[in-house]
Amino acid sequence: MTDNPQPPRPEERDLETEWTAIIKQLEDFGVNIAQWLTGLGIGEDADLRTVTLSEPVSDARRPSVRLELTIGRAGIRALPPGSKSLIEANVTSIGPVEMSATTAGDEKSVRLRQKRFTAPTAVDDLFKPVKDAVDTVARIDQLNWDIRLNPEIPLQLTVSAGLTIDHFDFTGLNLAKLRMDGGTGYCVVKMPAGVCNATIEGSVGVFDMTIPNGAKLTLAMDNGAGATNVFIGDATVKAEIEGGVGACKIFIPEDAAVRLRADSGLGNIIVPETLKEVEFESEFISESGRWETPGFEFAANKIDLRYEGGVGSLTIEHKALTDA
Repeated sequence: MTDNPQPPRPEERDLETEWTAIIKQLEDFGVNIAQWLTGLGIGEDADLRTVTLSEPVSDARRPSVRLELTIGRAGIRALPPGSKSLIEANVTSIGPVEMSATTAGDEKSVRLRQKRFTAPTAVDDLFKPVKDAVDTVARIDQLNWDIRLNPEIPLQLTVSAGLTIDHFDFTGLNLAKLRMDGGTGYCVVKMPAGVCNATIEGSVGVFDMTIPNGAKLTLAMDNGAGATNVFIGDATVKAEIEGGVGACKIFIPEDAAVRLRADSGLGNIIVPETLKEVEFESEFISESGRWETPGFEFAANKIDLRYEGGVGSLTIEHKALTDA
């Protein structure tokens, strides 16, 4: 008898390459549709444009930034120390992109987004929204959102993702509060090594989050549909995770102080031997319980996890952060 080969674990696969291939298929589909529409005489090719936008810090002490990403690759990272800008962005898109800012006292709000569609005024323009949408998919690999944020001002950040491959490196930011609404694709998030309160709504695809050494993170997360992988270093984490459709894996240091309270939903709960069973109940299709490492209450850094299962398993594994 030949053993059934096991699929590679998410952290062992080249997920970015897989999602790049999926997006390439969408791009090819868009090219075919665009050519078909052009053959019918419907619209012209949409203009691909690149813009550079920025907004100064000025006197803002409590700034908030809202990023409404659409289609293409997206990256967020820190500006160099001492920068006078609150945000700088280079965006390549089909259709205009706008940045707006309002200031009230020491509060400043900045919003970056694709400019909203306005109704056509001529018969010749009736098909332009359709043509622009198709061309956006056809040129998806050329579209890019490159965003840099001030590293020193305490920042409240809201990110709405679209159909993207995202690399959000928050490690150099003073990120007080984060809210993310997931999109569709492959998303890599690196949290800052400081105090942060984060709310993350589910996405469709693969979501990888790294919580570095020294972080003090309060997290509420909805897994959405797909694979979720969380890599935790020597950090203090209090997380409430709601399972969606797909597996959730959490990787912790071997000597981490961990408490897990979990209801599996339609899936299993798998923990390492270092987590001792305190309570456990198994029903027909679900499991629930509480597990802790010895001495949890007295540890300096605690990982306190509350998991409400959906469809898919929860796995806790030992893995050094440098290997993630």
